[in-house]
Amino acid sequence: MIRVVRDPGPVTIPAVCLISGLLTKTVFMASARIAVTPVQLIDAKRFAEKHGVGNYLQAVLDMTERVFPEALRTIVRIEDDPELPNDSHLVVDVCLPALDASQYADAKFRWGRELFLICPAPVVCVFRCRLGTIEP
Repeated sequence: MIRVVRDPGPVTIPAVCLISGLLTKTVFMASARIAVTPVQLIDAKRFAEKHGVGNYLQAVLDMTERVFPEALRTIVRIEDDPELPNDSHLVVDVCLPALDASQYADAKFRWGRELFLICPAPVVCVFRCRLGTIEP
């Protein structure tokens, strides 16, 4: 599993941004672009290739940054479904400044709409987007 944090300095991720305790590796980034070390990139690509989305992974990460330019943190991880065996997903957790219900729904809709522009419908289910917010 990979955790990519957009912040170049030491970071404590607020509990509201942690969807589960499945995060294991951390990379601190100096730029807004999502990048990982070669070993971690191999892990992510291996998972993506295994699930038929290898050609879409970077485009989805780039799109996430376009859709959420105000993101405070972006975390990419692999999540196993606790109820369904052999059902795993690439989850993009995005921490945003506080959103009201309408803004939250709009943000989720924008990400989903953009995902369908990148990936064919049969493989969009491999990707998930989770939005967390940090109150001011």
